[in-house]
Amino acid sequence: MARKKKPPEHANHERWLVSYADFITLLFAFFTTLYAISTVDKTKAGQLQFSMRTAFNVEIFRTPDEMLAYQGVSSPATIVMDGPPGIGSEGGELTEQLEGEEGEGVKKLAKEIKGLIESEGLENLVTLRTDHRGLVVSLAEAGFFDSGSEAVNPEALKALDVLMSRLARERFAMTIEGHTDNRPIRGGKFKSNWELSTARATHVVAKAIENYKVDPGRLSAAGYGEFRPLADNNTEDGRAKNRRVDIVVVANSRATDPGAASKAPLQDRAPAKPPAPASSTPPTPAEGKSLSH
Repeated sequence: MARKKKPPEHANHERWLVSYADFITLLFAFFTTLYAISTVDKTKAGQLQFSMRTAFNVEIFRTPDEMLAYQGVSSPATIVMDGPPGIGSEGGELTEQLEGEEGEGVKKLAKEIKGLIESEGLENLVTLRTDHRGLVVSLAEAGFFDSGSEAVNPEALKALDVLMSRLARERFAMTIEGHTDNRPIRGGKFKSNWELSTARATHVVAKAIENYKVDPGRLSAAGYGEFRPLADNNTEDGRAKNRRVDIVVVANSRATDPGAASKAPLQDRAPAKPPAPASSTPPTPAEGKSLSH
């Protein structure tokens, strides 16, 4: 008896839908990821990064800025100041989230400095802004320094006196930062923007210590060259904004005395552990055998 032939299988012409559905799913995931990246919360991302480094004990990658930016935050105080263009960070407004009691102290100080700038007519020479560290008082090169020189102009000493006389009365730590544009130095006293920016910062630190009796333990100096610009270096106006010296009033430093450890009375310091006495036990026979060879 002849076997019955199997009927031909039905051709499936809709198999393309499977591939099409996979393609649409991938596109959806791709654009969702793009949207998530474009709306990232920088504060939360920084806290996540800091937490990961802490969990894995990656101490070598931490910087002082990160340590100040991502420490635990208590009831934040907001600085909001209205003033003429140039005093604030954007359009005359000075706004930043700072920490609790220290944030209130910086808020009060910022208002006083703003009033001094306006009363002395220094709006074109000095600008104020805030970041995660605290208050930043920015001295423009055009008003305070000659091109290629680290010394403050004699004409600008009065403006520096107005600012430093007020800042010297505070207990906040201050970091003096030198910045330049990206144009290389040709000739002159300094070989690079690194040297120029650092020299300007240390010159202002020396002025603060010698002329205004600021505690050296509150001060530090840093030079960043052209590598931390505020504006685009492709325009003359942007380069002028980048040539500056910043006085950073660190918000969460008032309660901390950097020199407290060195100033503590000798009786309050933990006594040093005496060195372990040298062992007088004679070597064992095994040790003596190894020494003889």
